[in-house]
Amino acid sequence: MPEIEEITDAAGQKFDFIGFDACLMSQLAVASVVAPYADYQIAAEELVPGFGWDYTPAVKALVENPDISVPDLGKDIVDGFNTLYSTTQKQAAQSFDMGVLDLSKLDGVLTALDSFAAAAKAAPGELGNIATARANTQTFASVGEDAAQTAWISSVDLSDFMRLVGSLSKDSGLDTAAADVIAATKEMVLYHKASKSLPNATGLSVYFPENKDVFAGADGERYRSEFNASLPSWQSFLDESYGLAAQSAAPLTLKVASVTTTPEAP
Repeated sequence: MPEIEEITDAAGQKFDFIGFDACLMSQLAVASVVAPYADYQIAAEELVPGFGWDYTPAVKALVENPDISVPDLGKDIVDGFNTLYSTTQKQAAQSFDMGVLDLSKLDGVLTALDSFAAAAKAAPGELGNIATARANTQTFASVGEDAAQTAWISSVDLSDFMRLVGSLSKDSGLDTAAADVIAATKEMVLYHKASKSLPNATGLSVYFPENKDVFAGADGERYRSEFNASLPSWQSFLDESYGLAAQSAAPLTLKVASVTTTPEAP
């Protein structure tokens, strides 16, 4: 982000927050890019409805209290967004959410993901449970959207995935690692509200195509080139999962040992 870096370098400080009036931006990869330039991030896991943010509550809060803290201002923004699409613009949005992330807690999430990736690699027998967890995790850009578009976006709730892994896994190391990711994510997500259509949205999503074919179709190699440096353990987990899945799903080979014939019936 050279333009943002130029501004922060000139100012000699980070932004108090960077907010995204745009879809699907409360994702781990985005946070990893924003963290060097801001203390907080305000964004949605889900698609943002066409009317976008309601800026009135935030402006009003700043006018009433110019010294308002960033977390409190963020809460006003989230509450205003939630109220807008729960009331006057209810028909404009089938699904919506918004949250505030404390970017100082990002390293804790990344450290926990390092441990999770290592635990998953050490427990190849849990591949089936991991796949089942992924298939049932809260997914974004799915309500009212084309299935192919949802697959191309491949964005799922990080904590919900870890919750399901913990409930399905029989490996204690993997269970502990998943619980640690959930705990670290809770530290990072300061405030979050979502529509009833997103019952398991918790505020931070992650890019997670369901299998290697979807990864390829979802421009996964571009994701790898852009985010492998900042999220190496997550990319390693994806590669390991897809590789093991490919091995376990190898086609059966039929070997013909002998052939016998019988006379045709009259």
